[in-house]
Amino acid sequence: MAACFARSVLLQLLLVSSAQGCKPGPGWVMPTASEQAGHAGIVVVAVAHAVPAESFPPGLTMNVTVERYLKGCGPAQLELSGFDSRPACSVDPPAENERFLAFACATCINSASLNGFDIHTGTASMRDLEEVRRALGLSGDGTPPDSCNPYLEEPSACTEPEERPSTSVAYAPLPLFVSIMARVMAFAMQ
Repeated sequence: MAACFARSVLLQLLLVSSAQGCKPGPGWVMPTASEQAGHAGIVVVAVAHAVPAESFPPGLTMNVTVERYLKGCGPAQLELSGFDSRPACSVDPPAENERFLAFACATCINSASLNGFDIHTGTASMRDLEEVRRALGLSGDGTPPDSCNPYLEEPSACTEPEERPSTSVAYAPLPLFVSIMARVMAFAMQ
């Protein structure tokens, strides 16, 4: 009986931990691609390589091939960090060979970290390319990699927004946890 109870509690705790996710506070609005571009030190159109086997949550790092710099300038190959495939308010890494926009901050001569100034920020899909170009005042395609300097250059450092609507984060599973624990306790009392 005790072994069954222990297994039941363990199973319930595993369910709770896997159900935990990110629930933004009331009034939270996802930052637009334009806002993200304005706060990033560099903005690139990139193609994702496979996530290295030695990179695991939290904090996935992946290599990307830069097609164009929309803001900043630098090498054709970047090591981009700040991805996390867990459900807690993070950014999933793109699939291998996926084209995407990255809003990042230079961390070294050939590496950058996603500018996560708010939850779920740091990347956008290619559908947002025109919006980002308009926000940055670009009329062309941007700067090809390796055309200015072999090292990563930010025209301006990453910034935090002045004020955003309720960016406080509450983790969602508390009602679920209470419900599960009530069931576990009722089972234990039998």
